[in-house]
Amino acid sequence: MEKRKTKQKCHFIFQRRSFRQPMLLCMLFASLFFSTVIAQDQKISIKQTNKQLSEVLNEIESKTGFSFLVRSNDVNLKQTVSIDVTNKSVKDILQTLFKDTGINYELNGKSVSIFIPQKSTNKSSSINLSGTVNDEKGQPIIGSTIKILGTTKGTISDANGKFSLEAPSDAKIEVSYVGYITVQKEINGKQSMNIVLSENVNELDQVVVIGYGTIKKKDLTGSVSSVKMSDIKQGTPSNFVSNLQGRLAGVEVRNNSSVPGAGVSITVRGINSINGGNNPLYVIDGQPINDNTGTTHISSAYGGRESVSDLSAINPNDIETIDVLKDASATAIYGARGASGVILITTKSGKLGKPVTEFNANLGFAKPAKQYELNDAVGFIAMNNAALAGSNRPLYFKGDLVTPMYNTNWQSEIFRDLAPTKDFNLAFRGGNERLLYNISANYFEQEGMVKNSDYTRFSLKTKLENQVSTWLKLGVNMTGTHRVSNEKSNGIIGAAYGAYPIFPVLLNNIYVDRPNSQYYDLYNDATTGTSWGVSALDNSSNPMASINLASDVSTVNRFFGNTFAEITLLPGLKFKTMLGIDMDDSRYQMYNKTNGYNTVGVGFVAYSNVMDWINENTLSYVKSFNKHSINAVIGQTAERYRTDNASLRAEYLNDNTGFYTFSGDKYQDLARGKNVGGNQWSMASFLGRINYSFDSKYLLTVSMRADGSSRFGANNKWGYFPAASGAWVMSEESFMKSIKTISSLKFRAGYGITGSQEIGLYNSLATLGERNGVLNNIKAWGVVPDRIPNPDLSWEKTRQLNVGFDLGLFQNRISLNTDFYVKNTTDLLYNLPIPLTSGYSSITKNVGAVSNNGYEITLTTRNISKKDFNWTTNFIFSQNFNKVVKLRDGLTEVINGGSLLRVGEPLGTIYGYKTDGLFSVGDPLLTQQLGAFPGDRKYVDLAGTPINNPDGTKTATAPDGKINDYDRTIIGYSFPKFIASISNSISYKSIECNFLFQGSYGNKTINWDKTWLEGVGGKGNVGKVALNYWTPDNQNTNIERPTQSRSNNYGGGNNDYYMEDASYIRLRNLQIGYSLPAKIASKLSMSNLKFSVAIDNLITITKYTGLDPDSYSNYPIPRTLSIGINATL
Repeated sequence: MEKRKTKQKCHFIFQRRSFRQPMLLCMLFASLFFSTVIAQDQKISIKQTNKQLSEVLNEIESKTGFSFLVRSNDVNLKQTVSIDVTNKSVKDILQTLFKDTGINYELNGKSVSIFIPQKSTNKSSSINLSGTVNDEKGQPIIGSTIKILGTTKGTISDANGKFSLEAPSDAKIEVSYVGYITVQKEINGKQSMNIVLSENVNELDQVVVIGYGTIKKKDLTGSVSSVKMSDIKQGTPSNFVSNLQGRLAGVEVRNNSSVPGAGVSITVRGINSINGGNNPLYVIDGQPINDNTGTTHISSAYGGRESVSDLSAINPNDIETIDVLKDASATAIYGARGASGVILITTKSGKLGKPVTEFNANLGFAKPAKQYELNDAVGFIAMNNAALAGSNRPLYFKGDLVTPMYNTNWQSEIFRDLAPTKDFNLAFRGGNERLLYNISANYFEQEGMVKNSDYTRFSLKTKLENQVSTWLKLGVNMTGTHRVSNEKSNGIIGAAYGAYPIFPVLLNNIYVDRPNSQYYDLYNDATTGTSWGVSALDNSSNPMASINLASDVSTVNRFFGNTFAEITLLPGLKFKTMLGIDMDDSRYQMYNKTNGYNTVGVGFVAYSNVMDWINENTLSYVKSFNKHSINAVIGQTAERYRTDNASLRAEYLNDNTGFYTFSGDKYQDLARGKNVGGNQWSMASFLGRINYSFDSKYLLTVSMRADGSSRFGANNKWGYFPAASGAWVMSEESFMKSIKTISSLKFRAGYGITGSQEIGLYNSLATLGERNGVLNNIKAWGVVPDRIPNPDLSWEKTRQLNVGFDLGLFQNRISLNTDFYVKNTTDLLYNLPIPLTSGYSSITKNVGAVSNNGYEITLTTRNISKKDFNWTTNFIFSQNFNKVVKLRDGLTEVINGGSLLRVGEPLGTIYGYKTDGLFSVGDPLLTQQLGAFPGDRKYVDLAGTPINNPDGTKTATAPDGKINDYDRTIIGYSFPKFIASISNSISYKSIECNFLFQGSYGNKTINWDKTWLEGVGGKGNVGKVALNYWTPDNQNTNIERPTQSRSNNYGGGNNDYYMEDASYIRLRNLQIGYSLPAKIASKLSMSNLKFSVAIDNLITITKYTGLDPDSYSNYPIPRTLSIGINATL
């Protein structure tokens, strides 16, 4: 039995586990309930005479297993007592023991709190206290918490800021609200009190989530960026990661595609790996989540794909805060998964007070922000004729045929005029001193800009926290989602760009996939008897056939979450065990009807099941004494991931009977698409960290993690990842107190080692692969060894040094956060070629090295802070310098098409030819470019054949008058020199306006759309710009001469003519909101009612001529107008 003060402040999270878990949880909670009841009915005998009270309580503890907690200092444990009872319950014994002592007790499960009630000096022991809570501007604060100190009793303020509470007349109350300074007030017999809360402009008091714990921002020694979802959730994105763009220093967010539900790429402080993973680790409410963005669980045996991101399963409305761990001292606690940064997501929890119901609705309407100007039917015919003439071939459009019968705008056909989005969210939250709850449901539906495409998500989340007793907290946090993606691939958009405008969508009510005689006869030259051959035009497909006749649907059911138990062993010492699970059940179904699109019905189906479970056990200790403060944690984790998949393709399906019915007995090609597979990996880990603070001035953090992964080779199963960091809070020194301008100043430094286990599966093992061949004139299948084992294969290691400072000026009206880092990654994966006599072509080894160095700046200014007018600006700037330090021994560069890996150059280096306009008539350099004619692209002769040196290096030679591979050079870098953003939040009374500009500078890319937009082959349709092609009379142009027989297109589009500057500045979001005055809202029985209008991607300033400099996709970026309403009851 120990003497300790307790605060009853807790959370309970309950979450149903999937499949086998519900029964386990029911048994667990039932056993806890019945054990509590049985314990309280337990009967014992005890006899003690003239013993100290503490001795008697210790005997009761030893016989019953109960624990006693002393709640007030005036309980005298040394007083002498006597007791003699036989076969009595604990409750009866305590009533006898404490009789006439003035001691009271509370029995909660097997925990007993003993205390002496406070004596009131007033005749009336309690009063009905009422009052209001306002801010400094006199505006009521809705939902502030008013609590009687020393108890768990409290209430919250209503829509008018009013509250009422029964309280002892001599008690003290505490009033708090997020973003405001907490105040305490003595009641002193008053029956009415008016409380004024001041806004907390000191962000250093904010609590930041770190790995396996939390810490105040002022006590951070590492580099962590944080953002509240309420500050950045604008518009109607399907993926919450999109909201992070431009919000966090050192974090680059890029949209892979504008397809509904598509993935988003995010990098933290540059690219670490060449062949491994570069995605950060996502942790939701303490549970690591595997993001399979950009990959698919289902087979691609027949075009199977799932572009929908796993992260789109998370409802943005459920998120409270997002914290990004960036430097090694912060991420090393996650060891072999922390090299690319860690994103910690904290979801909303219940709060003490009356129940709150919140409803959010958003309606969005999107249209392409930009479309290409393509040739109409007349332009298409003109380009086709020019290309045929340039190839000395007969024209197919002549005489009356030059006037087209149709003029189809295929972009207008495939794109919706407006693509609507619906987002509805309903949440219930609240709680008392025992139970806190948050339950939410969300329905999200987004129609794609391509017709007949859409993405739908339904999610249900439950988060419960229960303070079972003063020493036990239980919790469950579960999310279930159902997602359906009716996907129309980017191939349909490409087909629409190249489709012939001279043809209709339907001919005789039939779609034709590729032009045949039905289409050609429309333009047949009856006079000459000439009819087209297939080679006259490109084999362009009918995109509307794909849209209306093809089904392409992915369905994903996902369940993830965790349950935990937290036990308070001693004051400040807690043990927590957590069991988490992440299950993903996916189905992909594709079906192409006949009706001219296919000669037979074709179907493809694929299934996938993912099971990922994790168990974490941690022991944490928090203690403050004198000027010292300690926050420590040690733990152990175990995780296992498994996926299984299968797929099947079939033909001759019957359109009339549907997907599952075959026509007759034909199963042609059934075997070609079948595929069955799966994989799994597991990890075991041990971790520890200690945060130490002396006098709130000198801070130290030390951490260590050991990871054992099945992905590593047999000789390197375990990796060890230490880190240390420190900080000096200079502003707390006495000599700084006289400098009133500086509110806070802290210097930080840290160093650590992290790793990446994303080195693929089974790369360290010898594996077998399926092969086919001919045996006795019969096609046969078998298996052969296809990978050489490497027992030394290890994780990629990243060592990072970080230094920074945090500065606050003018009572933190201005805050500046700056970080400088040096990050070196070694042991990169590389496929080393080996002699073919070994039976293999290569082996995967750890040989390469890459460095990332840079700095980050975040500047926040509170420009105006008045009663009715506020204006805050946030500026973010990040610059990263990437460089390849090492490839395999003796190798200094690797060329792969248009990409170059070279020691000393950054990843993302683009390799190709330099150009010098077009050849003119009589150009003397025509002879050095094989097959060139006037009007063709002129390439620059930079070098001759290099000399091979004995040490394996090469010596460049002078230009040799020939254009070949040796004339290629570096023509650009795909990663930006820096990224930046500036956001402003302005409010006047009940009106607020927020806008964000973000962009990048210095990144270049090959504009592959430009290669066909300016195409002059005359087959598929092209852009109007191509009509300005070269002729002897029009030599002032960059568009080549039209021809169908060009033979000198060096490198395709890998040249500096198609290379474009992809730097841009974008008005990413503009939002205007209006909140109904609290008095009016209260008359509607609401505490808050807000209306908002937002526009995404309103303005983009760039030299890039493609659709979007941020994604390079041919799926247009949407410009979205959304209207929203938020109502709180």
